[in-house]
Amino acid sequence: MTTRQPLRHEHDPSPPESDAAYDDEEESRVWSQIKAEARRDADGEPALASFVYATVLSHPTLAGCLAFHLANKLASSTLLSSTLLYDLFVATHAARPDLRAAAVADLLAAGARDPACAGCLSHCLLNYKGFLAIQSHRVAHALWAQGRRALALALQSRVAEVFAVDIHPAAAVGSGVLLDHATGVVIGETAVVGDGVSILHHVTLGGTGKAVGDRHPKVGDGVLIGAGATILGNVRIGAGAKIGAGSLVLADVPPGGTAVGNPAKLLLGGDKRGGVPAVGEEETGAETLAAAQLGSAAGVAEEEEGTAAMLAASARRMAAAAASSSYSKRANQLAHALNQQRWIHDRNKKAMELVAKGWSALQEVDRVIDYADRNDKRLIPLLRGAKENFELALEIDNMNTHARLWLAKMHFKYHVPGACKAMWNDYVHSDQQAFYYIEKAVDQVQKCLRLLPGSTQDYELKTSLRR
Repeated sequence: MTTRQPLRHEHDPSPPESDAAYDDEEESRVWSQIKAEARRDADGEPALASFVYATVLSHPTLAGCLAFHLANKLASSTLLSSTLLYDLFVATHAARPDLRAAAVADLLAAGARDPACAGCLSHCLLNYKGFLAIQSHRVAHALWAQGRRALALALQSRVAEVFAVDIHPAAAVGSGVLLDHATGVVIGETAVVGDGVSILHHVTLGGTGKAVGDRHPKVGDGVLIGAGATILGNVRIGAGAKIGAGSLVLADVPPGGTAVGNPAKLLLGGDKRGGVPAVGEEETGAETLAAAQLGSAAGVAEEEEGTAAMLAASARRMAAAAASSSYSKRANQLAHALNQQRWIHDRNKKAMELVAKGWSALQEVDRVIDYADRNDKRLIPLLRGAKENFELALEIDNMNTHARLWLAKMHFKYHVPGACKAMWNDYVHSDQQAFYYIEKAVDQVQKCLRLLPGSTQDYELKTSLRR
């Protein structure tokens, strides 16, 4: 980003100067809704009635309910007792009304942005470990600001153990934050998370390991970070930006930008002047989008054929639009690479379809041969059909290991007198030719094993196939 927009909590652990913005009526409304939902659950599920009454309905305020629930979740016989934790949470919430307001905002965020919550705030309060981990962190953060760092770190350790969420007590987290699923979330010491941020599981806001001091990401308001994303270093993620699942972000992302990939590149929106380059700093306009879509299509062609086909069609349209510009050469190269990948995929798919047909014919032979004479002429069409399918597969893809191997096996297993002339006149017509195909199949399958010094698996596989 070209301008550094201030974040409300930019690594400032001190409590806010005023809590005038705190809305007691909002907390009362949310608390009334939670109690109504809890009564409904207790009436509908007697097995949970005792738990619901003890955790929710017996408490006059949301803060008391939350303190009781967290104390029981985080209690440890050797580290922190439930009584100590309860008193700690109650005292902190009493001294910091902004923490209660943040808890209410987090509940409303889960109800609004998490489809699994579906507006049922009592379930979020009782069962969503992402919400509970954030509330525990807020208390640890307050302790850190008071200079009680040993207790703050002890609480952080217990939260990481119970909820599998590791947030350093010094990290500043805004309100209305949603940790969806939450497992594996790691947020470093000097990180800042703004208001209205959504973070999915296995997200890391960490350092590069090469810097000290202020070394963690600064995430603006309204950012969405997908599952498994990693953001490293003192980089800024602008307000409203989106980080794709599994992305590795090492540079600033402008407001409203969408960054995906490893390393992440900016795809759509945002201010490109000071952020992540799109595909290359020299690429702009139609070629940029075409290159991004072509690259995506080539990467998933073999695993997601339907998605790849749509991406490829869109990419070809964008490449045609870019042909009239000075970037047409690059777009044409990318289109050619995509077409080559698609051709290889189609060829391999057709060959494997033929191999499957041949294998099905051999399955029928195995079923019939048990009660038929070995010279029975009914076996000949089945064997001939299997052989023709394997040979056609080799004509389409001469490197098809499966077709070679099954032709060789047919020679040894189904060499029926009287049927030899009809069957063994082309690809496999002798023991020597069958052994050749087995050797070729083994060579193709065992390429990776040859890289291991002293590996004996190549020899063992060849021996077992010959048997």
